[in-house]
Amino acid sequence: MSGYNSKSITQQEIYKKALNIFGLSRAIANYIGNDKSILHLHHSSKKTDNYSASLVMESMSLSQKIVRSYTSEGHQNKRKHLRSLEKAVHKLNAYCEYLEYNYTQSKDYIGILRKELRLFSKEKFKWEKELLNQ
Repeated sequence: MSGYNSKSITQQEIYKKALNIFGLSRAIANYIGNDKSILHLHHSSKKTDNYSASLVMESMSLSQKIVRSYTSEGHQNKRKHLRSLEKAVHKLNAYCEYLEYNYTQSKDYIGILRKELRLFSKEKFKWEKELLNQ
Protein backbone atom coordinates (compact mmCIF):
# COMPACT_ATOMS: atom_id res chain seq x y z
CA MET A 1 0.00 0.00 0.00
CA SER A 2 2.61 2.46 -0.93
CA GLY A 3 1.42 5.96 -1.47
CA TYR A 4 -1.08 5.67 1.38
CA ASN A 5 -1.34 9.42 1.91
CA SER A 6 -1.42 10.25 -1.78
CA LYS A 7 -4.57 8.20 -2.46
CA SER A 8 -8.06 9.17 -1.47
CA ILE A 9 -9.82 6.54 0.61
CA THR A 10 -12.06 5.51 -2.31
CA GLN A 11 -8.97 4.63 -4.37
CA GLN A 12 -7.49 2.34 -1.74
CA GLU A 13 -7.66 -1.43 -2.08
CA ILE A 14 -9.47 -2.00 1.21
CA TYR A 15 -12.32 0.29 0.17
CA LYS A 16 -12.61 -1.40 -3.21
CA LYS A 17 -12.73 -4.80 -1.51
CA ALA A 18 -15.49 -3.58 0.80
CA LEU A 19 -17.56 -2.51 -2.20
CA ASN A 20 -16.92 -5.87 -3.84
CA ILE A 21 -18.11 -7.66 -0.69
CA PHE A 22 -21.26 -5.55 -0.71
CA GLY A 23 -21.92 -6.47 -4.35
CA LEU A 24 -21.42 -10.17 -3.65
CA SER A 25 -23.65 -10.00 -0.57
CA ARG A 26 -26.38 -8.31 -2.55
CA ALA A 27 -26.15 -10.91 -5.29
CA ILE A 28 -26.43 -13.72 -2.71
CA ALA A 29 -29.44 -12.03 -1.10
CA ASN A 30 -31.08 -11.71 -4.53
CA TYR A 31 -30.46 -15.39 -5.18
CA ILE A 32 -31.72 -16.56 -1.78
CA GLY A 33 -34.66 -14.16 -1.63
CA ASN A 34 -35.80 -14.51 -5.24
CA ASP A 35 -35.03 -10.85 -6.02
CA LYS A 36 -36.96 -9.45 -3.04
CA SER A 37 -35.95 -6.04 -1.76
CA ILE A 38 -33.88 -5.84 1.42
CA LEU A 39 -36.88 -4.45 3.28
CA HIS A 40 -39.01 -7.43 2.23
CA LEU A 41 -36.23 -9.83 3.18
CA HIS A 42 -35.87 -8.17 6.57
CA HIS A 43 -39.60 -8.44 7.31
CA SER A 44 -39.95 -11.95 5.94
CA SER A 45 -40.96 -14.82 8.20
CA LYS A 46 -38.17 -16.97 6.74
CA LYS A 47 -34.93 -16.92 8.73
CA THR A 48 -32.80 -17.33 5.61
CA ASP A 49 -34.36 -14.14 4.23
CA ASN A 50 -33.62 -12.31 7.48
CA TYR A 51 -30.01 -13.50 7.50
CA SER A 52 -29.48 -12.55 3.88
CA ALA A 53 -30.86 -9.06 4.62
CA SER A 54 -28.49 -8.78 7.59
CA LEU A 55 -25.64 -9.92 5.37
CA VAL A 56 -26.31 -7.09 2.93
CA MET A 57 -26.77 -4.44 5.62
CA GLU A 58 -23.59 -5.42 7.45
CA SER A 59 -21.58 -5.55 4.22
CA MET A 60 -22.88 -2.11 3.31
CA SER A 61 -21.50 -0.78 6.59
CA LEU A 62 -17.92 -1.89 5.79
CA SER A 63 -17.15 1.07 3.54
CA GLN A 64 -18.64 3.49 6.07
CA LYS A 65 -16.53 2.02 8.85
CA ILE A 66 -13.41 2.29 6.69
CA VAL A 67 -14.08 5.97 6.07
CA ARG A 68 -14.71 6.58 9.79
CA SER A 69 -11.44 4.86 10.66
CA TYR A 70 -9.59 6.84 8.04
CA THR A 71 -10.99 10.24 9.02
CA SER A 72 -11.07 9.91 12.81
CA GLU A 73 -8.59 11.85 14.89
CA GLY A 74 -6.26 10.17 17.37
CA HIS A 75 -5.16 6.60 17.87
CA GLN A 76 -7.93 5.73 20.34
CA ASN A 77 -10.69 6.81 17.96
CA LYS A 78 -9.03 5.05 15.05
CA ARG A 79 -8.72 1.86 17.10
CA LYS A 80 -12.37 2.09 18.15
CA HIS A 81 -13.48 2.28 14.52
CA LEU A 82 -11.08 -0.47 13.50
CA ARG A 83 -12.56 -2.74 16.19
CA SER A 84 -15.99 -1.95 14.79
CA LEU A 85 -14.76 -2.97 11.35
CA GLU A 86 -13.39 -6.23 12.76
CA LYS A 87 -16.73 -6.97 14.44
CA ALA A 88 -18.52 -6.39 11.14
CA VAL A 89 -16.28 -8.94 9.41
CA HIS A 90 -16.94 -11.40 12.22
CA LYS A 91 -20.71 -10.90 11.83
CA LEU A 92 -20.49 -11.36 8.08
CA ASN A 93 -18.68 -14.66 8.57
CA ALA A 94 -21.36 -15.75 11.06
CA TYR A 95 -24.14 -14.87 8.57
CA CYS A 96 -22.30 -16.80 5.87
CA GLU A 97 -21.98 -19.81 8.15
CA TYR A 98 -25.71 -19.78 8.93
CA LEU A 99 -26.71 -19.42 5.29
CA GLU A 100 -24.25 -22.08 4.19
CA TYR A 101 -25.70 -24.52 6.67
CA ASN A 102 -29.40 -23.65 6.22
CA TYR A 103 -29.56 -22.82 2.53
CA THR A 104 -27.29 -25.29 0.82
CA GLN A 105 -28.18 -24.14 -2.70
CA SER A 106 -26.10 -21.00 -2.20
CA LYS A 107 -23.05 -22.80 -0.81
CA ASP A 108 -20.85 -22.04 -3.84
CA TYR A 109 -21.69 -18.33 -3.83
CA ILE A 110 -21.18 -18.04 -0.10
CA GLY A 111 -17.82 -19.78 -0.48
CA ILE A 112 -16.76 -17.02 -2.87
CA LEU A 113 -17.91 -14.37 -0.38
CA ARG A 114 -16.02 -16.06 2.45
CA LYS A 115 -12.86 -16.10 0.34
CA GLU A 116 -13.31 -12.36 -0.29
CA LEU A 117 -13.79 -11.81 3.44
CA ARG A 118 -10.48 -13.59 4.13
CA LEU A 119 -8.74 -11.40 1.54
CA PHE A 120 -10.41 -8.34 3.04
CA SER A 121 -9.14 -9.27 6.51
CA LYS A 122 -5.58 -9.60 5.22
CA GLU A 123 -5.82 -6.23 3.48
CA LYS A 124 -7.37 -4.70 6.61
CA PHE A 125 -4.44 -5.92 8.69
CA LYS A 126 -1.94 -4.18 6.37
CA TRP A 127 -4.09 -1.04 6.11
CA GLU A 128 -4.56 -0.89 9.87
CA LYS A 129 -0.80 -0.96 10.47
CA GLU A 130 -0.26 1.91 8.07
CA LEU A 131 -3.19 3.86 9.41
CA LEU A 132 -1.96 3.64 12.99
CA ASN A 133 1.65 4.47 12.03
CA GLN A 134 0.60 7.62 10.25
